[in-house]
Amino acid sequence: MRLGFAPGFAPGFAPAQGALEAGHRFATARRGGPEQGSHMVYTADDAELDSPPEIRLSKWRLAGFRALIILAFALLTAQLWRLQVVQGESYRQQADYNRLRVVSVPASRGIIYDRQRTLLARNIPSFTISIVPADLPSSRVGSTASPTGTILPTDDEVYGRLASLLQMEKGQIKSLVDSSRGAPFQPVVIRGNVERDTAFIVEEEQPSLPGVLVQTEAVRQYLEGPLLAHILGYVNRISAEEYAAQPDRYGLNDNVGKTGVELTYEEELRGTRGKKQIEVDAAGREVRVLPGAIISPTAGHNLILSLDLGLQRKA
Repeated sequence: MRLGFAPGFAPGFAPAQGALEAGHRFATARRGGPEQGSHMVYTADDAELDSPPEIRLSKWRLAGFRALIILAFALLTAQLWRLQVVQGESYRQQADYNRLRVVSVPASRGIIYDRQRTLLARNIPSFTISIVPADLPSSRVGSTASPTGTILPTDDEVYGRLASLLQMEKGQIKSLVDSSRGAPFQPVVIRGNVERDTAFIVEEEQPSLPGVLVQTEAVRQYLEGPLLAHILGYVNRISAEEYAAQPDRYGLNDNVGKTGVELTYEEELRGTRGKKQIEVDAAGREVRVLPGAIISPTAGHNLILSLDLGLQRKA
């Protein structure tokens, strides 16, 4: 008895029913089968239609997510182009306006001597506490933050803390600042001739006192005290009326002669103020002086009187 085997199958191996049916369909297609000359083509659309609904839905979600990312990057690119190209010059000017300032440099007042060249009036350094209104934080609680992320105090809290350090009324400080709102970058003198220890304490608390400046300025010292007061007179802060009469010659915080020789020879003694351009930080404190943008002040003339101090002491 002879045993025969189907081509392509090893002895002892019986092909599965599904394999036989698949081979039959393939052979039929090759011969022309029921549809003469047709070929079976399996496309991607057929695969998508055969996919479960959950897979098709996830593909649509992925495509939508990609479109949103592309749109977001397109909007971001357009915004960067607008800020840096279209409005770049405007923002640069605003940044320079906040960062760079031109401040006046006071001139040294002339010294007064008697006929024997004995010193009668001179200048000595003194500490002054001032506030720049433009550098004060907002009055809304917690609304202003420093570049480091620290929440700055409100202007009312700055007034309160400074009042306690200078032993003044908070309302008095606020009134002085409000009266100078027309010149927001001009320092408003809160108190002059401050003691050194007090000035050092205010300087140490600068991070919590934005807008507050500790400055040094020259004050007049009369060596003979009241002996020559009726002759030499005195200097004091310029009044609103005096400043309004000569705004081009004086600053809001200048000292001017009020009586006596100080008033009579004011033009000769006062000198000419200078200017400098400085860079400031977020709190309004001076960081550096820009080179090439300095106009040096001119000191006032010294004055020699015909008065004899020795005779005045004997009189």
